[in-house]
Amino acid sequence: MVIAIWCLIAVIVGFALYMITVTASFGTDHLKVAQFLMSSLTYSKEATKKINLLLDKTEAEILTAALEEKYIVFRNSSTGEHDGSIWVGNKYYAYGILARYGSLGGNDWASNRPDIATFKRLVQLENVLRGTHDSTPETKQEDRATEVVLD
Repeated sequence: MVIAIWCLIAVIVGFALYMITVTASFGTDHLKVAQFLMSSLTYSKEATKKINLLLDKTEAEILTAALEEKYIVFRNSSTGEHDGSIWVGNKYYAYGILARYGSLGGNDWASNRPDIATFKRLVQLENVLRGTHDSTPETKQEDRATEVVLD
């Protein structure tokens, strides 16, 4: 019984130290994923798909991305039309919110966050746009669509 109590105390102390460390790191470039997971925003599969679509179109040069104040703004490469905005102002606990999607400006996903892989892609893109990273955002090979050749 005594061992169980000491184990419980150790777990509580460890969790408290983790929470203090993550809370102290808010707004820094340290423990990004931990900050992101402590967000009060809810996960949305649909928002994740839409953000990944914007990122994929940017990599394919269909859209251009620019950092405007606290947003990454996506515009159509040929027309310049606004196709989406992602909030990147609150590092990293309220980061990656799809503030606007599509030319009509849908904002139904404003209180949802993407998954961790998409979060990491957004961080890479923001670093590229700020000039703090040398390469373009990378996706895993298995995430990319394979080309289908018809006979």
